Formats: sequence, C-alpha cells, structure tokens
Amino acid sequence: MDIWDWVFRLENDLEEAGHEHASKLIEQLTTEILEMNIGKAEALIPEAIALSRSLKNPWLEVFFRHWEMRNRIGNKSEGESVLAEVVSLFEFAHRDETITCPQTVCVTQDLSACYANIDGPAWVEERKAVCNETFERIDPSWSCFHCLSCEYADALLDEGKPEEALDYLKAQGEKITTFGEEVSEAIRTFEVHALLRLNQPEKALAILEKCEAEVDGYDWPVSKQDRHILKAHTLALLGRVDESWEILPAWNDVAPRYYLSWVRTVNALLNKEPEKNTWSLGSAIQAVLTHFVEVGAHRRCIEVAEVQIKLALARGSVWTAKKALVIAHEALPKLRAPLGADKLLAALSTEVEHHSAQASLPVPAEALLAWLNDQASQNEEAGRNPEQELELLMLAVEERPNDEQLIDITVSALQACSATKEAEALLWRYIENNHEQESDLAYQLLGLLIRGNKLAELERLANYYTDTQPTIALWCRIQQAYHQSNYDEAKQRCLEMYEIVPSYLGAPRVLVAIAVQEDNFAEAEKWQQIIVDKITDDSTSDVWDLLTYSCANQNWFLARSIAKQLEITLESTGGVINEDWGWIRVEVVEENEKIEYLARCTGPVTAVIKEPAHPSKQQRVDDKVVFDAAQLAPVPEDEEERKYFIPLYRMVKTLKQGNFGRTWFVDGVYPGEEMFKAFEDIIDAKGWRIWVNSNQNYQVTDQFDLDETPLPAVFFSITAPKSVSSAEIHQLLEEVTADWVHPVHWLRLAEEVGVSIDEHQEIITRYGL
Repeated sequence: MDIWDWVFRLENDLEEAGHEHASKLIEQLTTEILEMNIGKAEALIPEAIALSRSLKNPWLEVFFRHWEMRNRIGNKSEGESVLAEVVSLFEFAHRDETITCPQTVCVTQDLSACYANIDGPAWVEERKAVCNETFERIDPSWSCFHCLSCEYADALLDEGKPEEALDYLKAQGEKITTFGEEVSEAIRTFEVHALLRLNQPEKALAILEKCEAEVDGYDWPVSKQDRHILKAHTLALLGRVDESWEILPAWNDVAPRYYLSWVRTVNALLNKEPEKNTWSLGSAIQAVLTHFVEVGAHRRCIEVAEVQIKLALARGSVWTAKKALVIAHEALPKLRAPLGADKLLAALSTEVEHHSAQASLPVPAEALLAWLNDQASQNEEAGRNPEQELELLMLAVEERPNDEQLIDITVSALQACSATKEAEALLWRYIENNHEQESDLAYQLLGLLIRGNKLAELERLANYYTDTQPTIALWCRIQQAYHQSNYDEAKQRCLEMYEIVPSYLGAPRVLVAIAVQEDNFAEAEKWQQIIVDKITDDSTSDVWDLLTYSCANQNWFLARSIAKQLEITLESTGGVINEDWGWIRVEVVEENEKIEYLARCTGPVTAVIKEPAHPSKQQRVDDKVVFDAAQLAPVPEDEEERKYFIPLYRMVKTLKQGNFGRTWFVDGVYPGEEMFKAFEDIIDAKGWRIWVNSNQNYQVTDQFDLDETPLPAVFFSITAPKSVSSAEIHQLLEEVTADWVHPVHWLRLAEEVGVSIDEHQEIITRYGL
C-alpha cells in the first residue's frame, strides 16, 4: 500500500476546494524535512498544524504532527526534550476520529524512535514489541514496513546483536521482494550498520556502492549524507583513509541526525591516523556532546563523551576530558538502566585522574599572555592551540579574575573549543565584579546571549549597567527589543541612544534594519545617509547600501549621485535607471521559502524578473525589483565554469508589479523550430509571456509508434496579464497547436476552464508525459 495515496487525494481535494495554500504546504513541509532544512521546517510547523485544525481535518493534523516529529526526532535527534509532545501525538493519533489514518503507523514509530534517542539499549524490548504489534496491522506493500524493519533492526543493534540484526533485515527484504516490492535503501544502510559492527567493511562497501549506482533522479540529502558518512566509516576501516576524509562531510554540513555516525567515523579515522587528532575536531565533538545534552539524548551523551575523553587525553588535553566526563556523569542517572555505563564512567574517571597531574603556570599570571604569544611565534607553522592554552588560561584567570584582556583571550579560547556555557559563566562573573566601568566584554556577552537566543537574560545584563554605564544598558535593551521584533520600542531607544552618542553608528544601523523590515525605504535611506556621512574608513559597502535604499525609495537623483561616487558609468543621464546590464538571478523569500528567478539587470541594483513563477507561487513576471548588491553565491574559480555563471542577489523590494496572472504548463512533442517560433511571435505580439523550461535533450516516445523512436519534446510555461481570462489562453493554445503534428497538453488549464480533460489525459498517457 502507498501510504501517500490519501495525502495525494487530499492535496487534489484541497486545490479543488480553493485551499491551494494548504495543498502546497503539505509538499513544502515534507520537502524541507527531507532536505534536512531544520529551521525552515520548524518555521512552517505552527502554520501547518493551525491550518489542519481550521480545516477540521484530524487526519491532516496527524500527518503534520508526525512530520514535525520526523524533523525533531529524526533530523534533530531529539530525545527527552520531545517526549511529552510525541506521547501527546500518540494519544491523539489513536482516537476514534484518527485511528484509521494510515499515518498512525508512523506515529507509533515516532514514539519508538524517541525512546531510542533517549536511551536505546534500555528500551530494546519495548521497541521490538511496538514494531511487532504494528507489523500485525500492515503488510510488505506498505512503505512503513521498511521503516519499522529498520526500527526493529536498530533495537537489535542497541541490544548488541548485529548478526541477528543482519539476518532479520535479510528476512524482511525477502518478504518485501516476495510481495513484488523493492528493498529500500534504508534497509540496506542498516545492513551496513550491522556489518560495520561485525567488522566486515568489504561487504558493507559493496552494499553502499550498489546503493550509489542505483540512485536515479534526485538524491535526497537525508539519504545522501547518511550514505557518505557510512562510506567514509567503511573506507576508514579498510585503511583507505585519504578517500575516507575526502568523502566525509565537513562538520558544519552534518545534520544532527547523523552526528553520532559522524563521531564514530572520525574516531575510526583517528585510530588510523592519530596525528590528525586536533583540537578543532575536539571542538566539533564537543558541539555534538552539547547538542545531545540539550535534546536529552542521554545514552548518546555517554557514548560521545567516551570518544571525546579518550581523544582529548591522547592529545594531552585534560581540561577537555574532564569537561566531557562531567557531562557523562550528569547523564548517567537519567538513563533508564545503566547497562554497564556506570562501570565505563568509573574506568574513564580513573583514566582521567591518572593524567591529571597538577598543572602550573610557566610564568606569573600577569605575564602569561605574552608568554603564549612568544610560544606561538616560535611555532608559527602549527598555529595557536586554544585547547592546550586553555588550562593555563583558566589557572591565570583564577589569580586575576578582573584582568579584562586575560578574560577576553580566555573567552575566545573557550568558544573555539565549543565551551560556550563556560564562556558565558566567565563573562557573567567578570561583569558582576566590574560593571562600574565600560568594557568590551559586556558586548561579548551580549553577542553570546543573542546567538544563544537567551533574550530574556539581556535584561539582567542591562540591569548591571543601568546606574553605572547607562549607554551599555540602553544598547542591551535596544538589542532585546529588536530581536524580539518589538520595533516601536527599539526605534524609541535607538533615537535616545543617537541623541546621547551621535557619533556611535550602532543605533542608526538598527534603525536602518527596522526600516527595511517595515518596507519604509525613505526612512532607511535617511539613516543610511547619516551612516555614510559619518564613516571614516575606506569601506564602500555602506555606500552600496545607500544606493540600494535610494533606488528602493525611487530617489533616482540620489541614486545617480551615489553611482557616480562609486565610479559606476550609466548610459542615461537622468530619471529612472533603466539600462540593459545582462542576466542575473534574483532570490525572493516567499513564505519562508527561497525562490530564484532569472532577471534582466537594469542598473547597479535594479532588475526586471523575466522567469514565470511556478503555478503555486506568486507571479513575478515583469516585476521591477531592487536587490542587495552583495552576491549570494561566490564566483567559480574555474575559468570554464565562470563562462556560464550567473550571479545571484537577494531581492529587497518590488518597485512595480508586472500584473501577470497564473502560470500554466504545456508539455508535449516539439513542433519544430519554425512552428514554435511562429507561436512565440503570436505570444509576444499579445504582450503575453512564454518561457521554455526544458532543455534540448528532452525527449518523449509516442506509444502509437511501434518503433518507439524518441521525439524531441518541449515543456514550457505560458502566462498572460491578469486582464486575460484562462479561457482566452485555452482558446489560443487550441488554435495555435491545431496544426502541430503531435498534440500537446495543458491539463491544469483545461481543468481551470472547465472543459473536458479526456483529450489531455490521453495525450499524457500516449507520450508518457
């Protein structure tokens, strides 16, 4: 059974009922989660659930809440932090009005996966029982059969039975193939997990290479990243370390769902190449550890802490090892059952204690920074090692808790080692004792609190300085109001700050940012002009911003003056800047989604969008827009790639809408250059727009042709001004294509017009469109 059938039917029903946004949201949310765009998915969830409730559709609510769990339990590897929500969902999914929804099977898996994240080995029996109970409700034709098979195998792996897990997966695969279905890549990758536990990397690699070879079409990141990390682990075990490092994703690119697998792979690599055991890898592993603490994945905390402790001791960092040991001990009582974790930590404690010789400062505390700089200059090739310096820095800080420069360097070292919590604590302690005087450390703490989304604590920071350093307190409250989107308060406080310290550009910059958010470009231009008048360095980025805001405000006289200042040559001498500067791409943010359109650049920061929008998106053809001058994509280094590179910019404002209606797709056999050119001429003469979406390699096959000779095909979009009805577009297409040798279809347009769609469906079937 295809568990998505009811979802597809629902999407069609929603579109027919005029709820296109709801239909689009289903696809958008699932896509973001499969792309592992965690933040984007989180932004969509509240709207999706609210929408399902407004439509009074409990099945849709089960669907959306299950996919929320896929994002949180899957992509983010959340454990105890999401347990209450997943239990609530489980209860909701088993009510009378929802129990028959196919997605309830997935919700059962969500609960099992949550327990696995919290403490997999201690919940093995319950996880297996839940899977077996659910198997009684489905058969191998369900896609859920694959997921639950993986869930059961994962429980066996947590139980320490990799051979049994491998046998189980093979048996499940035989059931699937017997039922006429194909074994999913997910099952095969769990076979790889089992083989790696059994130290059979050759067999694991064979499976992974087969999976790679069978990728057909788009390779979803959720599968691709899993495959790459597993292959890197497999190659490491085979001693092919260079290949392993090459394919292993960079730490910043790894999603939390693969953190543990990534750490295991790095550990395997460092066992082969201990000389690559660096503080930067330790910092990445510490970040993994911190994440698992935050989401309540207690057993994983202990496993990662074990790796961190052993690697830290191997590179001589007792401080890092002790920190990881503390985290592991804090996780221990949160496990459902120790299952040997207590003995492991006892052994690790002994090992750490063995390495914990009392460190001492090589020079007096007040001379430490100079000594560290001298050591670094003597060994420039190796570079600074914040992890090794940290122990000495912390000793010096204990002696000199009010030394601002020493605290500053120590905080930087802590942050480099992913010890943000300790960095914050050190800054708080300093500020509590030294808030009578102005210090850059207050702004450092402010930045940490904002990045950590601890906006409520900004008031505490402000309170320390209210009486002694009111401008610091005021800046804290400006930042708090701004980041909480309380723009009226932020503007009021910024004006107060500007009056007190007119030379400080922080307040004007916030006022510019607020004006842009509120689409008030006259205000943005005013404050940006003040910034430009006050800047003293040679940077031109502020001048470019002023050019952008003046164009957005349609102050063309000022825009031309700034262009001259930037030594930009314009062909025209007055009025609106409207020239032809070639093709660019413009990124538009629409409902938390970034969409790129091809556009003709008409000036330094202006363009006209030429590419029609997808039928589900807001139409932007012929929209005149202003964009930010900073390129979003780097220019390729390769000379050949640069020939085809089209720069990408972020849209700032729509100056004038093109006033075009919905896009309609047309698909079928290409009628030939002459006939298609004649068709394009007709469209141009009417002032409509046509856009070819397919490339020259697009081909279809006529099922009526016994030889099945491939035919060149074309897939294009057509759109007309809003004043033109869909019936007029339909009629023109019928007239123009009547003489084409092969018919083409425009199914959605025909549905919209209300004519018979039988002919269009026959064309789709005949040509496999």
